[in-house]
Amino acid sequence: MGGVSDATLLAGAALLAAAALAAALAWALRSLALARRSVSHEKQERLASESRWNRLLESAGAGVWEWDVRTEQARYSSRWKAMLGYANDEIGGTAEEWLDRLHPEDARRARREFGALVSGRSPAYLTQYRLRCKDGSYKWIEDFGIAVSHGADGRPDRLVGTHTDATRSRQAEELLRQSEALYRALFDSNPEALWVYDLETLQFLAVNQVALDRYGYTREEFLQLTMLDVRPPEDRPRIREWVTQVVAQAPGFISAGHWVHQRRNGEAFKVDVLGKRILFDGRPAGLTMARDLTAQLQAERTLRESEDTLRAIFEQAGVGVALTDSHTLQLRRTNRKYNELLGYSTADITPVDVRTLTHPDDIAADLMQMERLKRGEIRSFAMAKRLRRRDGSYIWAQVTISPMWAPDEAVTSHIAVIENITERIQAEVQRQALAERLDIATRIAGIGVFEWDLVAGTRESNAKSLEILGISREHFEHERGDPANLGLANTHEDDRARVSEFYRHLLSGPTSQGSMVCRIRRPDGAVRDVQFYLSMHRDADGRAVRAVGALADVTDRLRYEQSERGRLAAEVASQAKTEFLSRMSHELRTPLNAMLGFTQLMLRNQREPLSAGQRETMGNIERAGWHLLDMINEILDLARIESGRLVLNMASVPLHDEVRECMALLAPMATQHCRSHSSSRRLRFVPLGAGRHHASAAGACQPAGQRDQIQPAGRPRMDHDRPRNRPRKTADARPPPPPPGPAPSARRARMTKPMRL
Repeated sequence: MGGVSDATLLAGAALLAAAALAAALAWALRSLALARRSVSHEKQERLASESRWNRLLESAGAGVWEWDVRTEQARYSSRWKAMLGYANDEIGGTAEEWLDRLHPEDARRARREFGALVSGRSPAYLTQYRLRCKDGSYKWIEDFGIAVSHGADGRPDRLVGTHTDATRSRQAEELLRQSEALYRALFDSNPEALWVYDLETLQFLAVNQVALDRYGYTREEFLQLTMLDVRPPEDRPRIREWVTQVVAQAPGFISAGHWVHQRRNGEAFKVDVLGKRILFDGRPAGLTMARDLTAQLQAERTLRESEDTLRAIFEQAGVGVALTDSHTLQLRRTNRKYNELLGYSTADITPVDVRTLTHPDDIAADLMQMERLKRGEIRSFAMAKRLRRRDGSYIWAQVTISPMWAPDEAVTSHIAVIENITERIQAEVQRQALAERLDIATRIAGIGVFEWDLVAGTRESNAKSLEILGISREHFEHERGDPANLGLANTHEDDRARVSEFYRHLLSGPTSQGSMVCRIRRPDGAVRDVQFYLSMHRDADGRAVRAVGALADVTDRLRYEQSERGRLAAEVASQAKTEFLSRMSHELRTPLNAMLGFTQLMLRNQREPLSAGQRETMGNIERAGWHLLDMINEILDLARIESGRLVLNMASVPLHDEVRECMALLAPMATQHCRSHSSSRRLRFVPLGAGRHHASAAGACQPAGQRDQIQPAGRPRMDHDRPRNRPRKTADARPPPPPPGPAPSARRARMTKPMRL
């Protein structure tokens, strides 16, 4: 878009040289043609003339070639060969020397144009193509050829031409093309609106796409406009003055300041205009760049509004805000809330040293953090400290300090934000006291308390919880347990499914509280029963975020309850058994008493006395009845033993008589299973419980198959079915001496006393 470049001058010079060479060649070829028509004696003169022209062309830097169409022989000058890097004897005299060295991309076109010259369709040809040099590189060649003689048929029979190295001119043209493309790309891709205009007519000569989009025109429409058409009428008289400044200005952009332009739809907007004088297509022109200020003005307006908003926020903030000098620590500016918290007015509090407002015990920590802030070790800090009010009282405040700094600059001032936390501190003190009391209460009650942050995955607990679980605090707080098992990795394997169901129910169910008892396995292997109480805390979306719970070791309580249930069950069973035995004894005694009564009546009937056999039989029946009655009493004694109410009355009875009675009682069975046995040996008296010796003796005399079913310890054993040579078994333990008591005859008299009907 500027003046003529060096590449353009080089290209022009190359074209002028080529034109001069072409003219000289044409003149030489014309002379050669005239010479050919002369007589044969002029042939030597013609050859000499051609030689001179060849030397002339080669001295001008051109290589000469000649081609005989009839013989298809070619001749190349030494300059033609040297141009490609060959010696004079390295290239032969055939057309293939030229054809084989054509660049593949140029060969088809060069052959076609040269063929037109050979066929006579074209009197001459001028083209450019690339030929391969000896080193393998390619060189641009400008080839000019012409027919210098024709045959009888009018077709050329001899061609002559020149080769000129066009590499530099092609490079200059390429540089010019690239330069134009670069300037065009910069012009078209510039983010601001650009256009070129005629300094005389103010007509637009070129415009980029940004200008078209911004002003709303097509390219054809915009190029029909002038500089006056994009400005409001009141600004048009100033255009000529602006153009005069551009024309008179030295090369370089000059600023025209802010202007108002119009879009196609009539909308006006502000722009910042820069101008420069250039050459465009060889004539003076002006280049203008119009930068749209709409976004900048809007940003400035937004910035002013933001400053007003920040100023209002500063003054009306619900926390105290102060601007402080980082070196002197004096207050520069404070807001209304800061003054209210400390009881000062705006005029009284500035410039007050903040150290005079800080409790003496908090100054050292405050200054240490300020030094770290100024050294750049920290970006900000927050601390709770006490501030002195104007009346001398102190308040607790949460103070946050942030520096006001720019990159690569030292901190000179900082912003302090204070919030009154006196009530919070007091509440924290009360909470700590309450927590201590709660901890004492839970220790006394044996209850562990824990808290679980379900979002962060952290857990806390008191010492009693750790004691119940048998783990350390580090293990409890850092272990990432399975949430479905209440975060406890030591849940008993048989209870994990039930614990998981309990947790899921609280996590997503309708209720947020619950309790359960499960077993845990301590690290030492002990299994304990633990009761959990769990409460879920949810956020606004109903998602569980925190779990608070308590746990207690209920192993001893459960064991005691289990033993109590067993004792009560045993008492109930014993009572039921006692009731059953009482009913059974009553049901058995009633018919037994009737049987004994009738037996006694028959034995004592004097009117119709019984025969001896009948009396023996009835006596056996009576003794069996009394035996059965003793067995019923024995059963009742078992119930008395369990209840602890059995009383034993020991009496001395003649064992011989008792055995004889038992043998008589069991004689019928003995005749079926045993041999008869008699003995005249008299047995000693042995102590037996009164009223119970018949049952004991009768039981001892039962057959072996029946006797072995129940064999109480300490009872005598008698075997009537033993071999003759087998010794008799005696009692397992020696019986104690007989205690004093009524005589056996008296007891039998009492037992055989007639019943009163």
